[in-house]
Amino acid sequence: MIVCIVIPVHNEEEFLPKCLESLVSQNRQPDELILVDDNSTDNSGEIIDQYSEQYDWIKAIHIQSSSDHLPGGKVIKAFQSGLKEVQSN
Repeated sequence: MIVCIVIPVHNEEEFLPKCLESLVSQNRQPDELILVDDNSTDNSGEIIDQYSEQYDWIKAIHIQSSSDHLPGGKVIKAFQSGLKEVQSN
């Protein structure tokens, strides 16, 4: 079984390191982890870049969604961007 995880990220600097450390310390790591940063204004983008450089099974994607306020729309777009990456592999 192949396990792929997509995590949309937006301004999660405070929680992201613990989340990622939890994933990398598992006995069974996912085959692929795609982190999609949606135009964060904190250090989230840099954090996911560091992890993707350190682990070959982690991929960082950076997107910029529109500034329109559509409840849930940005997280869906971020997830879909990551899902396209999974499906292309």
